[in-house]
Amino acid sequence: MGRRIKIFTAAAAAGILLVFTLTLLISCENGMLDNILKSIELPLYTLTLTDDGNGSTNPSGKVVLQKGVPTEISALPDSGYRFDEWTEISGTGIDFANIISADTTVTLNTGDATIRANFAEEDTPEINLEYNSSGIPSGSAIELGDAKIGEAADLVFTIENTGDAALTGISVSRDSGSPSFTIQADPPSSINAGDSKTFTLRCFPVAYGDISAVFHISSNDADENPYIITLNAAGHYQGVKSIYSTGNVGKGSSIVVNDQTVYVSYYDESNGNLRLARSTDGGFTWENRTIDSGGDVGLHTSIARAWDPSDEYVITICYYDATNGNLKLARATESENAFSTWSWTVSAIRNTAHDEGKYCCISENGQRISYINSTTNRGCYCDSDGNAAYNTGTGMSLDLCDTFASSDAGTAVSYSDDSFVYSTFFNAYNSGTGGGDFTYFHEKYMLNYFSRIPDSSTGNYPNSWPSICSNGSYVYITYFYTYHGPMMSDLNFVSSGNNGSTFGSPISIKSSMSTEYEFNTTAFSDLTYEGGKLYCTFSGWFSGSPGSYNYQNLNFCSSSDNGVSWTPVQTIYVGGDGTQADLGLYCSIDASGSDGEYVFISYYDDAAGDLMFAKSIDGGATWD
Repeated sequence: MGRRIKIFTAAAAAGILLVFTLTLLISCENGMLDNILKSIELPLYTLTLTDDGNGSTNPSGKVVLQKGVPTEISALPDSGYRFDEWTEISGTGIDFANIISADTTVTLNTGDATIRANFAEEDTPEINLEYNSSGIPSGSAIELGDAKIGEAADLVFTIENTGDAALTGISVSRDSGSPSFTIQADPPSSINAGDSKTFTLRCFPVAYGDISAVFHISSNDADENPYIITLNAAGHYQGVKSIYSTGNVGKGSSIVVNDQTVYVSYYDESNGNLRLARSTDGGFTWENRTIDSGGDVGLHTSIARAWDPSDEYVITICYYDATNGNLKLARATESENAFSTWSWTVSAIRNTAHDEGKYCCISENGQRISYINSTTNRGCYCDSDGNAAYNTGTGMSLDLCDTFASSDAGTAVSYSDDSFVYSTFFNAYNSGTGGGDFTYFHEKYMLNYFSRIPDSSTGNYPNSWPSICSNGSYVYITYFYTYHGPMMSDLNFVSSGNNGSTFGSPISIKSSMSTEYEFNTTAFSDLTYEGGKLYCTFSGWFSGSPGSYNYQNLNFCSSSDNGVSWTPVQTIYVGGDGTQADLGLYCSIDASGSDGEYVFISYYDDAAGDLMFAKSIDGGATWD
């Protein structure tokens, strides 16, 4: 005798598992109960597997599972994603062996269910670079501007990891470029997510000129490996140095610049020669040569670099020939050839019986010269051929005073773009008290104007040693206003905005008097205009007690508002330590750059007998 039981099994059809029923007869043996009904029921449930669109599952879609039987499932992330977790969408009685494991098992206990595989973006590092608190994208060029030759500048960069995984394998290397850029401090090899670290590069120019280097930052960043930056800078000399040091050289110096090419004419007192120094790297290195050795020549010099109608730049130097009492001129065409091979034309352009040429000054265009006629005691003016402005064949007299004290005189001349020629000179006996005089010519319209600088001195020490420059219709003059004897004088400034027809009230740039026993007497000054600014240099005596000179300094100041206000006077270099160490004598100034940021000064160190040079690359803010 037997009983029937049903066994359920299943087979897949059209993606869904199908259920079949079998009936069996079970008998008892060996004397046991004949018939034992054993009913085995195996319920089946449908499981639906889905994903969030950033991966897939295995198996996928709908599957039929036996109740209570664990079934293996897997989550497969797309590229750039990682598995996050399994979630239940519908149904109950769903058991996962590990809900956060991509490979796990699922068991259905009460019925059909739907589950989903969830994915998240893969944890990745993300490199970011900052310099001076600003983000620097990969591929950027960082313009560092001017960098001082021989001086290290450290550049600190910050690497940020803005990703959600560790940034590893970090290293910095100079891929190409100038060895003036080096790695001073390396970053760590890894940076945690959300953290940042620094590294340091160093800029150390060893010569004048542009320098550049490309650096690579390697890491495990997915799309910026390597991270590339380029550093650019320009090596410039800044500081104070000797141009020529053979003893008693440098008096009467005059400077002119073209970008970073510098010329300085000067007097070699030991040999009685006119000499010229040239630097093509902004004053870092110098060449020196003798221009004229025909007698005692060059005590008073003035230099210009100007465009010649023959489409060439010409270097022109006017200077005094003390042996013959002549005003002389030396000319050479600027050339790419070796400086020592330049051909110079030297001639006496005023060689009359008069003693002409002291305190000469040449205009910016190299065509107009002011000077002193010591025989007639007159300030004079001529062109570069020695002719008067109106081609009369004789020097144009600027002052008709026959008691002009030429031994204490000074002249200065400037040429504007609109054909005005401005000249100022010292008149020792202006109306019996002394003063400074000013004149201008307009060569095209034959205009002639003469006036007194609106400042008068008292006593026997009048306004002296004037300097002049111009910018269009603006005329600027500095001079020394002397009072209370030879040891008390101020550096004053006057200006005109109408070609010198009228001048404003004098402004004191530097006053002598501070206390009874501590005062300053200015001696030499020069003035130039460049990039919208006025630059002034001057020397000054300092003393601990009246009548006792201790030392002389080289000083500097500037104005960006046409001389209405001036920066505080700063001492570029201090001479001596209580001895007769005189610095700043025969100082001369020029500037270049779009903003006039490069300022150049030549001067004489009387204590050492050297021709000296000072340069600033930040508009005179610093000099060392």
